[in-house]
Amino acid sequence: MFLVVCVVSNLPHPWLAILSKAEMLDQRMEWVLK
Repeated sequence: MFLVVCVVSNLPHPWLAILSKAEMLDQRMEWVLK
């Protein structure tokens, strides 16, 4: 668990933006499906 946190914290910030965008897309897909 600690290793995962270290790896994530060492990732470049664009990855965080990509992940957040992916989450937003998932939410939009749920909206559309509803």
